[in-house]
Amino acid sequence: MQDKPRLIEVAFPLRQASLASVHEKNVRHGHISTLHIWPARRPLAACRAALLATLLPDPGDPEKRKALLEKIGGSVVKEQVEKKDADGKIISEEKEGLEGGVLAWGRENDPPMDEFRAMIRGFYGDKAPKVMDPFAGGGAIPLEAMRLGCDVTASDLNPVAWFILKCTLDYPRRFAGKQWHLPAFVKEWPDFVE
Repeated sequence: MQDKPRLIEVAFPLRQASLASVHEKNVRHGHISTLHIWPARRPLAACRAALLATLLPDPGDPEKRKALLEKIGGSVVKEQVEKKDADGKIISEEKEGLEGGVLAWGRENDPPMDEFRAMIRGFYGDKAPKVMDPFAGGGAIPLEAMRLGCDVTASDLNPVAWFILKCTLDYPRRFAGKQWHLPAFVKEWPDFVE
């Protein structure tokens, strides 16, 4: 790893991270927010943007920096959205959306993420950088760090947060694809309950 300024020290795709985070609040399927209610849950898009900008070096050249920021956050585009108001009239609103980038929900496994993983590993001497979050809470930062290929350590003093971290970060990785048979006494429960 070289001692170069990080991208976050010079620039950050704030508007794109904000737009992606607002959209993410409406996602209900497959999001970690559906695992357990957590009072201060961080948006995954904002965590992904912050981690990418922290782990990647600043290119130095303004044009390369702009291209990197666009690769992370995409472009902000204006869209016409039609919806019905309370009286049943169709009204048209102009909303901002994202085009491209890796911050929007559902893009965490897109090909640009593989490129970012390779860039990060290349910058850190072909090793996974270490990311530690001692007060990880709902687990958004460590989850995004794992998606970027980092070696992650996460903990929390709160036992509920610790268990959420185990269910979000550890158990899916350890038990994915394995089948577990129900014990015999569980199979007998319906007979016992009747």
